[in-house]
Amino acid sequence: GWNYQAQAGFKKIRDLAMFLPDSADTRRFSVLYDTVGNFYLSGGAGVELWPGMELAFQALQNFYAPENEDRAWHLPGLEVNGSIRYTLLDRKLLLRGDVFIADGIPYRKADGDPGRLGGLLDISASGHYQIIRNLGAWLQINNLTNNQRERWQRYPTFGVNVLGGLMLRF
Repeated sequence: GWNYQAQAGFKKIRDLAMFLPDSADTRRFSVLYDTVGNFYLSGGAGVELWPGMELAFQALQNFYAPENEDRAWHLPGLEVNGSIRYTLLDRKLLLRGDVFIADGIPYRKADGDPGRLGGLLDISASGHYQIIRNLGAWLQINNLTNNQRERWQRYPTFGVNVLGGLMLRF
């Protein structure tokens, strides 16, 4: 059957740390503190379509109201995630697909004006196969869309990347 959840709320966060790239040393961040009102809406749902096949979805929307700053620098507004999992071969093989979406993140330009970094669209796929009781192999391919968004100003993310390995259980 279905499972679902929804939330809405407001919280006032005192001394919320917002990180801004240091203009003199790009390897460092300056920390700026502000009291921020945060109204949020979140929800999610999941369902097992048939034995071994599961779908899940989550979304979070934040609305920030900083007391002293123009924006809540480098804090995400909208984040949406979805996944599909399929288990087969008597639970020895797990296949998974994920989608991650986020809107552009506000940042402060060197001249003090606000800007917005690009959004995120990341599609990933993975698989895990249990070869024998204590040995498994896995493969994960991330960011199939090759989205090289900057989560932090001047810090691009990786494009497509592939990970894999063996898993031993003792």
